[in-house]
Amino acid sequence: MKRHYIYVIGRNEGPVKIGITSNLGGRLSAIQTGCHFKIELLHFRECLDRAQALEHEQIFHDVYAGNRLAGEWFDLEADLAIEGVDTAFDYAEHFSEEVKRSWEAAELNIWPWAGEDFYIGPHSHH
Repeated sequence: MKRHYIYVIGRNEGPVKIGITSNLGGRLSAIQTGCHFKIELLHFRECLDRAQALEHEQIFHDVYAGNRLAGEWFDLEADLAIEGVDTAFDYAEHFSEEVKRSWEAAELNIWPWAGEDFYIGPHSHH
């Protein structure tokens, strides 16, 4: 299966380009060809598949829309862009763990965060 990445390319002081690719080296070369200043691959995260890469890219683009210069280029320092990409991953991982715990609780008919009044199980009086 082809690997997909979300990347931060640009300069440490900005601007940065946030996008997705399955070929980091090829993408950097292609962007450098059309860019009048020296850029580098500043950060990347491997995604499960293209759909996850697109999802994370869209989240970043939505959150930082006010910093958009043009297309996928943003007026951001690399540190902030990297933090934004990583935060999207951390949030997604946390959210998926919450969903997993909820489904496990539902399967067991226990809802510990709702208190005893909401317990639905063999000894429930509801």
